Amino acid sequence: MLSPATHTSARTVVPPPAGRRRIVRSALAVLLGAAVLYAAHVTVGLGGPGRGDLWNKWFYEAIELSAAIICLGRARVGSDRRAWGAIGVAMVLNCLGDMYTDHVLAGMSNPPYPSWADAAYLASYPPLYVGVMLLIRARDRPLRTGGGGLPTRSARPS
Repeated sequence: MLSPATHTSARTVVPPPAGRRRIVRSALAVLLGAAVLYAAHVTVGLGGPGRGDLWNKWFYEAIELSAAIICLGRARVGSDRRAWGAIGVAMVLNCLGDMYTDHVLAGMSNPPYPSWADAAYLASYPPLYVGVMLLIRARDRPLRTGGGGLPTRSARPS
């Protein structure tokens, strides 16, 4: 029989080492900066109109893939591993669909429909939904019934 000390219901979250936190924060800062640069290109034409492939294919896909890698890295440590892993897989599938569209289908005069890009896009939805639902479930408080029998959120912490 197991002793009560080995059976705990609360999950213990160990914070990552300071070096890892700095790396993650730096990666997020670089990713945010890249996203701001891309937004400036799309909205005000930063970089000029002659570099469309660089911005709309390579730069956008690098941002997208970097965000997916960060999500998958988050799935390796801490709580909610399955949720972040599922969201990371969904982001990788979406990125693969974009890459196939931009680098394979864009050069065809008559691209096939449906294509492998469509399969990747469609395959990205189930893991995304699973990841979001796992995050909601981990943070959700149970509903309470109000005076009229309707489910309501309690204003007091449970």
